[in-house]
Amino acid sequence: MTFQEKYSELYSNYERAGRELEYAAKKLSETNGFGDTNDISAYFNSHKNFSYHEKQFQQILNFANDGNINPTTEFVEQQFMYEIIKKDQIKKKNWAEGEENQFFTCEVGLTNDPEIKEDYQSSQYKFPVLNLNHGKECYAYLVDRLEFPPSESHVSTFDFSNIINESEPIFVKISMRSK
Repeated sequence: MTFQEKYSELYSNYERAGRELEYAAKKLSETNGFGDTNDISAYFNSHKNFSYHEKQFQQILNFANDGNINPTTEFVEQQFMYEIIKKDQIKKKNWAEGEENQFFTCEVGLTNDPEIKEDYQSSQYKFPVLNLNHGKECYAYLVDRLEFPPSESHVSTFDFSNIINESEPIFVKISMRSK
């Protein structure tokens, strides 16, 4: 997949989520009083979905804006994830340019939980992956780039069947506690 194709995919998701949010807001505005609580629940779900897709779309726009990206080059998910983390950590002044991997701890994992729990002592990132195999590839790449010292074990030996439900969306999760 090229950067242009990834941009198109993310824009399409963002646009669709916006239409769904608009419909849910309209449906909610038609409610007299509190009316049907299903309309309220649908609105909250649509808003959460829109926020997620908007963030993904904004991230690729920022990535493209910062990097003089050729739209026809291959889009590497893992590199995209790493660059977002790097840019955020430099902005938070946890990293100096060229001094990556300077943390107390960095944990990379896979999860079905999309929620990012805010914590003032650490940074948490979650990125969607296509399937479990793609999640393992992203996991291996990010462990190699972020954990210090890098893990000696190989991701192909890990059994995620007890923690990952493959029928639900899968996310690669990165939790970092900086110095």
